[in-house]
Amino acid sequence: MRTKLALLLVFVMLITPGTVGAFGEWNDSDLSSETLEDIIVRLETDVQRAVEGASAHPAFLAALEGYIAELYDLLSQMTSAASDSQWGHWEAETGTAPAIGSQVAHEAGGVVFNMRLAPAATFPTGLDDDGTAAVDTPFWIAETVVTYELWYAVRQWALGNGYTFANEGKEGSHGDVGQAPSINRRQPVTLASWNDTIVWANALSEMLGYDPVYTYQGQVIRDATDVTACQNAVQEHANGFRLPTSAEWELAARFQGSDSSYGAISAGGMYWTPGTYASGATANYNDSAATQEVAWFADNNEGSTQDVGLKRPNRLGLYDMSGNVWEWTFTPSNSSRVVRGGSYNYRGHSQQIGNVSRGIPGGIDSIYGRRLVRTEL
Repeated sequence: MRTKLALLLVFVMLITPGTVGAFGEWNDSDLSSETLEDIIVRLETDVQRAVEGASAHPAFLAALEGYIAELYDLLSQMTSAASDSQWGHWEAETGTAPAIGSQVAHEAGGVVFNMRLAPAATFPTGLDDDGTAAVDTPFWIAETVVTYELWYAVRQWALGNGYTFANEGKEGSHGDVGQAPSINRRQPVTLASWNDTIVWANALSEMLGYDPVYTYQGQVIRDATDVTACQNAVQEHANGFRLPTSAEWELAARFQGSDSSYGAISAGGMYWTPGTYASGATANYNDSAATQEVAWFADNNEGSTQDVGLKRPNRLGLYDMSGNVWEWTFTPSNSSRVVRGGSYNYRGHSQQIGNVSRGIPGGIDSIYGRRLVRTEL
């Protein structure tokens, strides 16, 4: 549709030199429906003046009116497409597109979890903030890592709907494996592999009516014991739940928006937390008190994981982005997968948001957790 629109506009400009002013603000790279409507209205005005002044042949003006009708038809198509865009459902309910940091709630098996909207942006990366990365599409990211109660509820549904897991999952670092949730239900699920995680994410997507993201040879991956399928998983452009990429994770961990406090770095029209800080901290990792405000780690964890959401959130409203458990990402690193954020039994150095580590996809440990994201399509 955009190609047809561009050709039609260029053609109209060529045959109507007197109406070029109507296109003064046109840029095909960011043409909006509002801009197009303004162009059409001004073009109609110019044509009407030509009719009133008898300054063009009637057949020529009739042809122009036909082109204007085509432009209105394309405008209608653009407006219709916009209503079905990535924010169509949100706009239908609220009347506006969601703002960065907006919260949306999901419920699975009686367990509610919240997600926040992160922006598309270019931002600094690395411990020295000397690199850059870009995320091209806004995405929803969970406020907390997956809790054991959510894992258990979805896994119970999945086992009855054609899914297979290599590991049952554990309630925190010291809880039971595969048993019904206890008083510690809000602790992170651990002892589940990266392979288990992508299968579980597919199950959650299907359970809530979204399109599963992870496939192998065109088939949805439903078996975590199928190592070949899991290790060659394709992350489809689908609206289901998934792991973040390493870049998405770091963007969400660093985001400060318009908040320039505490040494924030300006880039891409926004402010970002320095790479040597824990996510949401007011000073770098050498300041243990500042790190303890936002993270469970070796200085304050009492030797175990803790309930999610007890520390101060970062500027995007996300909890425990540093500490408690390392968080799996989808991003590969040779035969490993990137993990971010540090964990409960690591020192402050590992809580730095510019720090990158790795884990074996089929391995399990009490230090690994997972946080969900979604892309609205």
